[in-house]
Formats: sequence, structure tokens, C-alpha cells
Amino acid sequence: DGLKLDERVSDSFGKDSGKTIFIMGTIAGRLGSEQGATSASTLTRIRNSAANVVFDVNLRPPWYRSAEVLQLARGNDASEELALVKLNEDELSILEEWCG
Repeated sequence: DGLKLDERVSDSFGKDSGKTIFIMGTIAGRLGSEQGATSASTLTRIRNSAANVVFDVNLRPPWYRSAEVLQLARGNDASEELALVKLNEDELSILEEWCG
């Protein structure tokens, strides 16, 4: 928790960094806590600049909210698709409810 973005981390994941895959998940952001908000912000910033993103959904109560999970999944640019989404059947059902 409390993962902050610094230049070293930021430079490691840009599209021009040579890194090809960034794996992130909701547990790292602990999307219901204050420290988790810092990590979630960092994940979002890296997610929006990484070339290929794998998203591990990991919905574990009480550490998520639909809006925050969907923001991580969607990123800031709708053209930046996820390379892969890892989730179980229960998580798929929840995402289906949220997305209609």
C-alpha cells in the first residue's frame, strides 16, 4: 500500500521504455483505503503509459468500489485496451452487472 510514482518507476513503464508488459491488480490498490488511493493513482498513471497491460481483477471485499475498478480497467484513454484480463467466474458476474 502507498505505492508512489517516482521518476525511476515512471521511466520503467513508458511506451518507449522497451518494457512490453505491465501486470496490475486491484489488491495492490486496496481501493477502499487512503493508502490504497495513492497506489491506485500510481497504477492508473502507469496503466495509461504502459504498452501492454494485464489486469488482475481480484475483487476482495471490502477493498474495492465499482467506479474505481472500472477506472483502472478503462484507463484515461478508451483507445488503450487491456492486453489481458484475469478474473474468476464470480468476478466476471460482478463486472457483467456493473457494465450492463
